[in-house]
Amino acid sequence: MEARAVNPARFQWSEVDIHKAENKDWFDKYCFDVPVIHFDALGKHKIMHHIKKEDILTKLAEVDGL
Repeated sequence: MEARAVNPARFQWSEVDIHKAENKDWFDKYCFDVPVIHFDALGKHKIMHHIKKEDILTKLAEVDGL
């Protein structure tokens, strides 16, 4: 696949501490899978365990194309 530019201004990033009580749902979902990048726009799509820059760029390009 050919790399293409992704517009970072189109995306919001938030970091979640799954050990905080208010984030119990995230803990229940991902406690054995950290680190995780969860993409809301792609539904169930996520990157877990071993995260590579290329994988992030590929998923961002998918979202950017929506």
